[in-house]
Amino acid sequence: MPYTAEQNNTPSLLQRQELVCNSKITTPIAGEHIQQTGIKSDKNKLSAIFSTCPHLLQLSQFYASFYLPHILNSNWEFALNHITEEFKASLHNTSDEQQVLRAIRIYKNQSHYVISMSELLGLMSIEKSCKSLSLVAEHAIQQTASYVLRQMGIQSMQRCGWTILAMGKLGAEELNYSSDLDLISLHSASAIHSDKQFIELSQRLIYMLSTKTKDGNGWRIDMRLRPNPSATAISLDINTAIIYYESIARTWERAAFVRSRPIAGDTQLGTDFLSKIEPFIWRSTLDYSVIEDLQNWLRHLPIPKDYLGYDVKLGAFGIRHVELITHILQLLGGGRNFELRSNNTSKALIALEKSGWLASGKSDALIGCYYAWRRIEHRLQYQRDSHTHKLPKSEDAFEAFAYLMGYENNSSFRIALGDLLEFTKNSAAHPILNEMVSRHASGSAPSVTLPQLPELVQEWIAQLGFDNAKAIQDTIQAWLSGSIAATSSERAKSYLARLLPKMLPEIAKSDYPNAAFAAFQDIISSLPAGVQIFALLENNPSLVGLLSNILVKAPRLTETLRYNSYLLDDLLENEFFSQLPDKMTLTKILEDALAHVSLEQALDTIRKRNKSWNFQADIHLLEAVTPSSQIMRFRSDVASACLCQITYLASQDFALRHGNIDASLEIIAVGRLATKSLTAQSDLDLIFVYDGQMDDISDGAKPLGLSSYFIRLTQLITSWMSLKTAHGRLYELDLRLRPDGNAGPLAISSERFSSYYDREAWIWEFFALRDARTVLNGSPFSKHLSAKLEILRSHRIKPEELSSAFAEIQDRRKGEMYHFWNLKQRHGGLLDCSIVLYIIGNLDKEYPVISNRLNQIQSRLEQLIQQLSTRLISYNSSTLPEQLIYFIAIQLGYNSDTLLKTQIDNDTSLISKILRILLHSKPEENS
Repeated sequence: MPYTAEQNNTPSLLQRQELVCNSKITTPIAGEHIQQTGIKSDKNKLSAIFSTCPHLLQLSQFYASFYLPHILNSNWEFALNHITEEFKASLHNTSDEQQVLRAIRIYKNQSHYVISMSELLGLMSIEKSCKSLSLVAEHAIQQTASYVLRQMGIQSMQRCGWTILAMGKLGAEELNYSSDLDLISLHSASAIHSDKQFIELSQRLIYMLSTKTKDGNGWRIDMRLRPNPSATAISLDINTAIIYYESIARTWERAAFVRSRPIAGDTQLGTDFLSKIEPFIWRSTLDYSVIEDLQNWLRHLPIPKDYLGYDVKLGAFGIRHVELITHILQLLGGGRNFELRSNNTSKALIALEKSGWLASGKSDALIGCYYAWRRIEHRLQYQRDSHTHKLPKSEDAFEAFAYLMGYENNSSFRIALGDLLEFTKNSAAHPILNEMVSRHASGSAPSVTLPQLPELVQEWIAQLGFDNAKAIQDTIQAWLSGSIAATSSERAKSYLARLLPKMLPEIAKSDYPNAAFAAFQDIISSLPAGVQIFALLENNPSLVGLLSNILVKAPRLTETLRYNSYLLDDLLENEFFSQLPDKMTLTKILEDALAHVSLEQALDTIRKRNKSWNFQADIHLLEAVTPSSQIMRFRSDVASACLCQITYLASQDFALRHGNIDASLEIIAVGRLATKSLTAQSDLDLIFVYDGQMDDISDGAKPLGLSSYFIRLTQLITSWMSLKTAHGRLYELDLRLRPDGNAGPLAISSERFSSYYDREAWIWEFFALRDARTVLNGSPFSKHLSAKLEILRSHRIKPEELSSAFAEIQDRRKGEMYHFWNLKQRHGGLLDCSIVLYIIGNLDKEYPVISNRLNQIQSRLEQLIQQLSTRLISYNSSTLPEQLIYFIAIQLGYNSDTLLKTQIDNDTSLISKILRILLHSKPEENS
């Protein structure tokens, strides 16, 4: 039904309206044509189309007799398939250039006629129309590329060394009716084909597709999205392009590649190229500088009076407005979330909402707005096949277009346009875009409010509550003068100048503002570059307040952030302060992130994910979001997940050289990983065990025997786990608890493992194995080894043997002095507590009261170690910062650090006393 002025909550333009046929616009030629077709149904709709769209009337005079009946019977898909197959057949093995030129133009005209008529008659959605127009253009490019290659003597597009990338709306499969085709031509020169030949190929492709002939227009081709188009050839060597994008390309070029895809020529070459420049497009950090870089995209042309001449693409809150918020959020989050990397607007918006970048319900609203504007855009272009985005400027033409849009008159169409503009504005409302709109309206970036005179800056700092205002003012002046690496560029200084008026008040609100500023000073002074982090903090000033408290309470994190500033991005993730993920979720996240990436990228991804998850654990502990016991379990699950993935990748890489072997590897976790009590600085105690027959040999190009195979595989795994890179190392590994210790091989056979613990193991080695568990758990051998560990754990040792063995160990430790905060090694510390619990567990009689008390002490000591390892780089000292101990005491429920220290003294004294009794009493007395 035509639109009426009665308003609903949802703009009427979000839905297609039935065409309005009005006698005021009906032309005799349109009526004559309808009469000639013999069509009896839908005459009013056809009259409305042909009276307002002379371009479609002209096409219809050629194609209506065959295609219009199919369209009216909803058989447009059949019609399009028929047109495409005829087009392909006409180009098959032909060498007649004129025949090819004619076929391309007829293909375009026929397919565009079917698509536009089907959409106008309500038989095809606007989304499907965009997709179909894109597919038609894609077929044309592919067939034409194949033709020009054959002319050069190249019969197959695959591995031909020449690729065509679709950009813009063609890349997104969202082409409009009269779109230019944005393409990039790349080639890989070889001894057979030179750069010049590939350039000629590209020139021929453009000529064949775009030249106007007696059969009409082809497609306008735009190759200006290639690197430095004014100075480079029409086709660019692929290695030159990679160097350009890795070094000097600009943000708008990143945005352009969001919608890129290979469509013709050697598509694998195109896919490989996009994979290589992926780090350029999708930054691993939240690069908020992209907002300023894309500010000029927000043209927001003014809305003219009565919408006469309004630009639906570049006008305020039109097509570009929706595209801009989509691309900015994709560029911000896509480096960390593969789901956001869609080249299609609708899919990208859905992914952005799903990942929390858009509020609930926003994606549907924005998709509706986007395609409402696209429908208007298409119908403007249907009229004369002109590349226009502007509504008619005269009242008469505006009224005729209103009928084509399904409205009875100008006023009702204007009301609908106003509703759509307001709905788009509200649907796209987002802090980032709102700020950009504000900047556009004011004509510049927000003005800097930092006082200009040094004495005024100092006075302002003092008013904020800082004690050392002069020192802070001097530091700021040094920053803004460019004396540090982070502010060496004018752009970085500009960002910092805008950031400081927001940052300093936030720091002043922290519990310890002077210490907080000092922590920030350490970070900023050590940054190699400042633009990205300054832009991040400017756009998220609340982050400053959170960091101020964190850095004062945990100096270790200052060091962490100094070399891994990308971790700040994590604090903005919606899930960061939610429940920590379990091991299954961690594994799934890693597997998804590692799919379809190179080995080097996979290893870097694991290291960065590990760093991010442990940073999340740090913050959860410091902010008391999650209990300490759960954080230790989470850290252990992270370590296990990373170890499993590293083992898998190493096994695959190792097999490429040495083949596979009919045996299995398993890793035994002991110590903290076994008990799922890892701290922020724990190493991993591991034992590598394999099964198989001693005469087994691998089946690769460089075969290895059983023991050599698994020893060298273990070397590779341990190297990848402990190698220090730009992202740090994953973990320090300790393999000394394996049978024979450092004197034995890195990996041992299951037979040796069993025989050692059956006949040779010392009592302290059974003690070390008390909580051991398998890690990989992916083979029958894993189950066999788990069963063996269960037997070893249940192995009972006589009390007198236990007392004798541990008394000997304690005697060796008598002369050693441990500082107060060495809570593991000190006398009566965590190690002694574990020994006491192990001895009591081997006694014939149970002591539940003592065991419960010991477990409570053990838990307290674990919490303290967790706190210390999170907050300090090293706590191997007899004296630690009093302020830090106070923070820990308060978080653990003590009113002062003195009470905390008293508790530690009491606990360790009790442990020491019980241990002396157990080690120096007779067995019957212990019972």
